[in-house]
Amino acid sequence: MAAFFGNKTEKTEEQRIAEERLYKLERLAAELADKVGGIEQRCAQLEKRLEEAERQADSHENLAQTSSVCEAPTTEHKRRMSFYLPPPFTDGVFREVFDHDVHGKTVYQLTTTDGIHGSYIVNDTADAVAMALISVSQMLRPACKVESSKTAQPTSIVTLEEGEAVKVEDGWKIISKAVVRIE
Repeated sequence: MAAFFGNKTEKTEEQRIAEERLYKLERLAAELADKVGGIEQRCAQLEKRLEEAERQADSHENLAQTSSVCEAPTTEHKRRMSFYLPPPFTDGVFREVFDHDVHGKTVYQLTTTDGIHGSYIVNDTADAVAMALISVSQMLRPACKVESSKTAQPTSIVTLEEGEAVKVEDGWKIISKAVVRIE
């Protein structure tokens, strides 16, 4: 009989362990259900916000299309942007573009209103002029037609005609060279 009760005790212990595991699993399932419910609620909120943002974007797009039909852009509405450039590569492309003058590096200043077409001049800073005068063949001739003066000690570069460049994938490509005079 003791053996019978002993087996019953073992089953009771197994039942207790199983019940503990079941309780833990039920508690974990309830926690996960709460988390899933929270995630579903957050997804619903985000979907509503996304729909609202899409409606607003469509509204703004329609407004932009309407206003572009109503008024043609004028040069007063365009923003003028200036960039500073080192000499171009041998293929006539300014590949390095800076939004500020870089001492010892930039020689040209390019201005554009549409970000596609630009005109450039030799930057008139003392540093740019000095760099250009030290090596006219490397600094000026790739981007300029140079008219030399008879001045023995030139100190300035005058832009007679601005150069033209167009935006390409890897920089600004020269389409017509600037005309400068060394004085």
